[in-house]
Amino acid sequence: MHQRIIPSALFLWASILSADASLAERRALGQPSVPENYTEVPFVEPIAAPQLTAEEQQRGYMLFHRPATDPVYPNTHPLPRERCRVLEAFAAQGEFEPLAVSIYPRPGIGKPARHRFGTPRR
Repeated sequence: MHQRIIPSALFLWASILSADASLAERRALGQPSVPENYTEVPFVEPIAAPQLTAEEQQRGYMLFHRPATDPVYPNTHPLPRERCRVLEAFAAQGEFEPLAVSIYPRPGIGKPARHRFGTPRR
């Protein structure tokens, strides 16, 4: 019998219309239950946890970037080359470009931190 494998960090996205119905809010739905004839394979992180810089320790998190097609699971550890020291993006006027940025929290941070990023330059 062939069994399908479902990654443990699978999330479904839903669009929810706002009050004026012109804007859509996107949020993750809870993870669906795994059917009995399927095997769930949880992601086990093989990479060691990164050492955060003093600035990242104080801020409470580290930004990292990997291609939008590469998965980032809740227990993902970023590679040293993925660390973002400066967050920059480029797009032609009137066009949209995807920007995938992930946040690695300081261990033991407890409640999620809030951080306001600067205004985009035009």
